[in-house]
Amino acid sequence: MSEAGFSNGMLRFGELSMATVMQLLVPLFIIFIGFQTVAGLKENGMLKILLCQRASYLDVLLGKTAGLTAVSWALFLPILTLSLILGTAMISGGFSPGSSLRILLIVLLYALYFLVITMLVVGVSAASKSGRSALMLLVLIWMLFCIVLPKSAQTLGSTLYQAPDKIAFEQAILADVSKAGDSHNPDDPHFAGLKAATLKKYNVDSISQLPVNYGALVMQEGENITSRIFNQHFDQLIDTYKSQNAVSSLLSFADPYLSIRNLSMNLSGTDFDTFTAFQKQTEKYRFEKTKTLNEIHLTRIKFKDDNQQKVSAKNWQRQPDFTFRPVPVTDNLAAGAYSMAALLVWVAGGFAALAFVSSKREFQL
Repeated sequence: MSEAGFSNGMLRFGELSMATVMQLLVPLFIIFIGFQTVAGLKENGMLKILLCQRASYLDVLLGKTAGLTAVSWALFLPILTLSLILGTAMISGGFSPGSSLRILLIVLLYALYFLVITMLVVGVSAASKSGRSALMLLVLIWMLFCIVLPKSAQTLGSTLYQAPDKIAFEQAILADVSKAGDSHNPDDPHFAGLKAATLKKYNVDSISQLPVNYGALVMQEGENITSRIFNQHFDQLIDTYKSQNAVSSLLSFADPYLSIRNLSMNLSGTDFDTFTAFQKQTEKYRFEKTKTLNEIHLTRIKFKDDNQQKVSAKNWQRQPDFTFRPVPVTDNLAAGAYSMAALLVWVAGGFAALAFVSSKREFQL
């Protein structure tokens, strides 16, 4: 009975997926190659020489940001682009306008994410008196962004919007099914009414005289009740989980890692909306398939000794295959609107922070 709901990518750190590398390890790489970009100039006296020339302190910070960003983009964006192209080609067997747009958006968003991390590294390095203090502070910030805040967002969301566990969820469905009509209970009033209405409809006195299979009628009615009640409870559960995820989206304004994680999942089709869309489509497919089989049972199998009768295998062959319809890109972007806005705010805030640091004399030498 482990807390599987609180598990995230950090608990599976051994699985070095592309997302883990780009979201967690590349920022560490930027930190380790960039923590001395400005602090090192202060320690060796080069910053004074630069400031004595025509370059302003803001020019130095922007130049360091541009150089460090160019390195991260040149090293990792081609790898990301190639991986996305190969992965899309292997999974879907080709490219569509939607998949090409997803690849383009993912690469652009990761480029912005690397830019945000770079500005953070340069800003902290500029505000620090030594490279050692800059490195310690940047590692602490990385831990806060990539470990503490994501875990806190999950905990806060689950506390504010509590979801029932699996046992409670199933018991609630069973209780509502029993109230609506239990097909396994011979004394159930709902199915007693169904029996009376069916006998009256066909103007017969007993089930054996019906021109259709009464057992199939009972099974389909039970399926209708169960499916309707399950969908109601499932929609309520989905709304609860969406409320929990909204907490993470809002906290992305305080953590760029949360924003890029949410956007990457949205555009890659591994987000919660795509997951629930798949579940709903498979449930609809299952219901329609069961309904078709019950229709065959109703019209082609006699009620007496129905377990001894057979129908043609062609009835199975006529069943359509399941085809998943992915969530449109526009819906993914709409679901990630808060995370998108948060990432843009981080970009704007990064430039504002560099301008602020460059205006303070105590940070310049």
